[in-house]
Amino acid sequence: MAKNAAVKVEEKPTTSTLAIISVLAGFLGLVGYPFLPSIAAIVTGIMANREIAASQGRLTGREVALAGQILGWIGVGVGFLMFCAFCMFMLVFLALISSGAPDQELLMGLGLLGSL
Repeated sequence: MAKNAAVKVEEKPTTSTLAIISVLAGFLGLVGYPFLPSIAAIVTGIMANREIAASQGRLTGREVALAGQILGWIGVGVGFLMFCAFCMFMLVFLALISSGAPDQELLMGLGLLGSL
C-alpha cells in the first residue's frame, strides 16, 4: 500500500438539528403554550426542509421536520380555538353582568364565585 494513499471515510447522514427543534417545539406547543412554540415549529420545520434539500444527502430528517410542522399547525389551531372559547366566555359573562345583578347561585354554578 502506498504511503500517500487516500483513505475514504464515508460519513453517515445525520438528522438535521432544525428538524429536531421543530418537532420539540411542536410538542411543546401542544402541551404547554399554544402559539409561540407552534409558530417556531412551523418556521424551523420549513428551514429544516430547505437545509436537508441543500445538504446533498449529508442530512436526513425530512419526516421529523414534517412532523414538527404538523404539530405546529395543530398547536396553532388549538390555540385559536382556546382564544375563541375565551372570547365567547367573556361575551356571555359580560352579557350576564350587564343584564342586571346576576344572582349568586348562577355565578356559583359557573364557578365564578366561591362558596360563601
